[in-house]
This record gives sequence, structure tokens and C-alpha cells, in this order.
Amino acid sequence: NLTVSQRDVVKDGFGLESNSVDAVFLDLPAPYDCVDAVEDVLKPDGRLCFFSPCIEQVQESCKNLRKGNFHSVSTVTCTVRNYVV
Repeated sequence: NLTVSQRDVVKDGFGLESNSVDAVFLDLPAPYDCVDAVEDVLKPDGRLCFFSPCIEQVQESCKNLRKGNFHSVSTVTCTVRNYVV
């Protein structure tokens, strides 16, 4: 099952039961502010993905994740390349 929603998770949380989701994908200006809300809804060994264009966002997010109960925190960069075909 897939649920897509738009809400202020920093202010209101996800509105879901604790430990009820397998994965969370977020595209927010300050993803590091919602680490507690994510930690609440993710199942043990759940997956989290932030989309962050700035390294400062990535650094702060990783710092907050490591303060919580998250493990295997890593960063991946996605490079866009245009091809002429």
C-alpha cells in the first residue's frame, strides 16, 4: 500500500500510528526538523529518504539522524546529465 499526503509534519506529525510505515520519502526545506516525527512512524529497520539540494541540509539531517535511533546513515548524490540522441 502507498499513501501520499501533503501536511506540515514538523508541526502536526504524520497522523499515523507509531511504527506503522516501512518507508518515508521527504522533500522539505528543513528535513532535519522532522526527524522525531519520522522516527515515531517508521517500523524498526524502516527506510528514510530525504531530497536535499544543499550540503548544509544534508549535514544537519545526518547529524540529527545519528542522534536518534537511526543506523546506516549515508548520503547519495544524483547527478543529472543531458544526452543528445
